[in-house]
Amino acid sequence: MPTSSVPLPSGSQPPAIDSQVIENLRALDDGGDEFLREVIGVFRAESPSRLAAIRRAASGRAPRELVNVAHALKGSARTLGLVMLAGVCQEIESLAKSGECPAEDLLRRLDGAYAGVTPALAGVGVREAD
Repeated sequence: MPTSSVPLPSGSQPPAIDSQVIENLRALDDGGDEFLREVIGVFRAESPSRLAAIRRAASGRAPRELVNVAHALKGSARTLGLVMLAGVCQEIESLAKSGECPAEDLLRRLDGAYAGVTPALAGVGVREAD
């Protein structure tokens, strides 16, 4: 899904979450939050195992597996507009496609981007079901 087209100042990070993506998800549910809540729930349930799989594939020097799991996590992150996380996953996927595995600094960036997910999703303001 597209991110904001506003150019970033040199050296700036993209926002942790693209609010337009969240609004697009709400629009699919006529402005409600049920679908959005479901998508966030699936992301929260699946992403820890995907992160662990990325680490296993990287440490096992398994770039083919790394491509698959990084691609899956990237897709989930993009679905929710998690810009930074999707970007790091893209870097890992591209590296793995060239037959290489990420260095520890890139895996730390992945962990950092994922750590920013919880507050970003909490800031979405999903209303609880009645």
